[in-house]
Amino acid sequence: MLFPLTGLANRLLFHNRLAMTDRDQRVLGLILLDLDGFKEVDDTLRHPVGDQLLIMVAKRLEDSIRDSHYE
Repeated sequence: MLFPLTGLANRLLFHNRLAMTDRDQRVLGLILLDLDGFKEVDDTLRHPVGDQLLIMVAKRLEDSIRDSHYE
């Protein structure tokens, strides 16, 4: 339920966690990002460069969150 490229949660995991919050009356947080100019990077520099950019962004996001918040 994680994206193989970035290791971040995918939509299936989100829906799973959302169902758990309803059942367990827990709180769920969601961050939605839009990488401005990503399509241009992906189109002009090609997909391997776009993939590396996504990996770098995912790493920075993971590094900025405490482990206890990413379960």
